[in-house]
This record gives sequence, structure tokens and C-alpha cells, in this order.
Amino acid sequence: MEKITFTGFGRNTKKDGFYKLVKPVFRKSNSKKNYYFLSNDIVKLKSCNLNPNRSYVFIGIANPHSLHVLSLLIKYVGIERIIMVDNNQGQIEHLLRLMHLIGQSKDRMDFLESLFCVDFNKKAIEVLKSLDRNLNEIRGAVKRDNYYKVEQLLWQNLIFNRSKFQKRYRLGAKLDDKGLRIVSKTVGGIKEYYATFVCGSLKDYGKWPFTAAFGSGYLQDEESLGNMKRMISSIPIYIIKADLSDVCGKLLLSNRYYPILFWTSNLLSQYFVKQNRRLISVINLLKTYGTNREPNFPEMDIDVIQDMRDQCKFPRAVDNSRKVSNRSLSDHTRTFEEVCKYLTGDENMEIVNVRRWIDQDRGASKLPNTSYMLQDTFNKRQFNKKFTSIFLHILFGHGSSMVDYKKTLIKARSISSNLIIVEHNAASNDFRDTKLGIKKQLINSILGKENKFVEIDGKHSKRRNLLFVYNE
Repeated sequence: MEKITFTGFGRNTKKDGFYKLVKPVFRKSNSKKNYYFLSNDIVKLKSCNLNPNRSYVFIGIANPHSLHVLSLLIKYVGIERIIMVDNNQGQIEHLLRLMHLIGQSKDRMDFLESLFCVDFNKKAIEVLKSLDRNLNEIRGAVKRDNYYKVEQLLWQNLIFNRSKFQKRYRLGAKLDDKGLRIVSKTVGGIKEYYATFVCGSLKDYGKWPFTAAFGSGYLQDEESLGNMKRMISSIPIYIIKADLSDVCGKLLLSNRYYPILFWTSNLLSQYFVKQNRRLISVINLLKTYGTNREPNFPEMDIDVIQDMRDQCKFPRAVDNSRKVSNRSLSDHTRTFEEVCKYLTGDENMEIVNVRRWIDQDRGASKLPNTSYMLQDTFNKRQFNKKFTSIFLHILFGHGSSMVDYKKTLIKARSISSNLIIVEHNAASNDFRDTKLGIKKQLINSILGKENKFVEIDGKHSKRRNLLFVYNE
């Protein structure tokens, strides 16, 4: 798969370089913006099926609660990259603003004061610090909760800078006896709502409140906020301006060899699907890729995380709220998952000697940022450039002669600073009585000692494949 170009923004993406990003041309306007200042999703994360030994890719809707969802996830697993999608200019700008405020905040109180453009007095700070924490749940909107009086007490013990708020956010906002009322035309059809620190009670407000969810997510405690700061500053983040139904396929396929955490908020609920029938294609992709089994590819390990109030129905293998374990994937998929851990750069090549694979894939490698080439062609061609990574895909195990094999190894090593080799293991039960496997010593005798060596288990045989990495 060649490198994909999206319209959007990147943060800390230089070390990843996974997608090419073209900055969108945003219209400059002093008019009021239309986006959600906060979210009101209720999220309950089921963490028991997440594997701390694997590195996940996060793909999600770019609403404010997406950052809370990430905060829960990074307690359990490593995140390889973060991809956010929204077609709303204002929402993307606001997400970038939220990440900036998180990065600049000294603590949770400082963050809330900056976010809401308020100054708390001593009483308000005491109240906030006394609130309960939600460990694996993010606070959102419910028909009624017990925080309405607490919310009112907070607003009575602060000073609100309305002009600063409106200048920063360009939202219609007014403080009344219930709290901060915001007027904004949004895609969800809610034109007026209350922005709260913690309360999500519909009965008390009479309108759906949208909450900062203090006490949960990255505002659970100071440690959570600190972890969020480090994540924002270190993990590659891609914020893509697009309709999810237009880019979902590319996002999934380009990350097919990573376990995927897919945050949908309530976008796939019946309410939104009725308004945008193209969202059905997103649902179908998640269901198909998340349940496919060999020989039907791609087969992917996907956890869909949704707003709990109005969920789209997914198979158990895909639905995080019902999933009980990681999927059992084929030898091919698990091997490529291991290869992707070491595949770097954006100009990579996969060398194969089975023409049928190239024909079946219509000439496009299944690996990200990678092109295909036959071993024969590679051995004959002269190259005036170096490749960031070259992957030799079981050449000896699919019939390469020893003469051709040595030539390929030496040539590939000379034109790439990151050479990845996968071969069948001659000591594995699958290949012990065949001539399709090799011993580690053979590769070492040609290229010397590798920088990284991994034995990859198969479904039915331990140490089925051998992976070598030679890099500088």
C-alpha cells in the first residue's frame, strides 16, 4: 500500500510519518463557530480483553470526549499512533485547542479555569477535590444524577470572564442561574445546551448538558492529567478533516496489522445513520474486517468503543462492551503484525517470488507505505536510491535458489538501513521434514549477526517463522 495523503493536521508525527498530510485551507471568519464545546457520551471501558503486550492504533471521532477515552486506554495498553476524524472545521480547531490547554495546564484546577475562562475561589477548589473518581467510566449525560447541586455550588464560587470565553471560542455563551448556557448550531441538532464541570442531569437542566467530566478520564486525578500530557507530547497524532464514511476503509486497511481501538461516540447510532446513510458502510467495514477469518482477508482485531446510551449493535468479536478476549488470527496476519513493528519510513519495498500474490493484490502490497517487487526483478535492477525499509517475504521458503537468495540478501542490505527478513523455521514441526525452512545460522553466515531476532509462533506449531532485522 503506497503512502496515503489526507487533509489534516499532525502533531509529533515526524518519527512516524505514516500518512502525508496537507493542511486544509480554513476560511477566516469572525462569525460564531458551530461545534461542540464539550461532549456528553457515557463510556464504560472493558479493559480485560486488552493486551498490554501489543501496541494499538486509536482511530476515533474528534469530539472532546475522545481525549477522555484515550486517557482510560493508555492505562492498559501502548498506543502506536492516534488518528482523529471530523468534517467540521470548528471541531478540529477545538480539539487542537483542548490538547494545547492540557499541555499548558499546571494541574486539573488550572485546566478547568483555562477551559471555562473562570477563576475558582477556595470553596470551589475544595468541592472539586472532594468529588468521587470514576475509574473505567467517563461521566456523561444521564436522565438524572446527583451532581446538580454540586454544579450549582461551583458556579456560585467562581468568576466567569464572558468576553474572554467568547473571544477564544466564538460561541454564544451566557451564565444564568443554572450554569453556562451555550447556543450553537451543531450537526446533532442540539442548538442550546449547558456546559458543566461534572453534572450530566437532563431532568435538572431541562436540556442535555455537556460536561468536562471532571473526576473521570484525564481529569480523574493529577496522575491521569500528567499521563495525558506525556501522551500528547510523544505519540504521533493525525487529525483528519473528512467524513468518516469517506476515509474509514483507508484508515482500517493501512492499519490492518495493528489491533485497533475504534471510538465512534454516538455517530453510528440510528439517529445519525438515518441522517447519513453512508455511515452504514462504516458499520459494515467494522463488522466484516472484525470477524473475517482466513482465507477471507483482511482479518483484524478491532475494539469498537461507543457512547453507551444508544449503541450500534456489533458482533461480540468487535464490541468492546461484550468482547471477552483477543481474536485468534491466522499465521499470516500475526506474522505481518510482527513485521509492522519494525517497518519504518515511507518508502518501503516488499520482495516476493510468488507472482500470484502480486496479481491477487493488484500490484499493491498489503503493508503500509510499501510497494511490491519480484525477487527476479530486484536482483536484475540497478537502484540509485536507498529504501527506508526492505522486507524479504519468505523467499527461500518459496523456492528461491541459494545463489539468488544470497544475491538478494546482500543487495537488499546495501540499499536499505532497515532490512527485515522472514523465513520458515527448519526446526518447526511444519517444515522439519521439508526443504522449505532455514536455520538461523544460514542468514548469519551471509549477513552476520542481526540486530533483532524473533521467533513467531504459528497456530499449530511453535516458532513457525523466523524474523531477522538488520538496521543501523
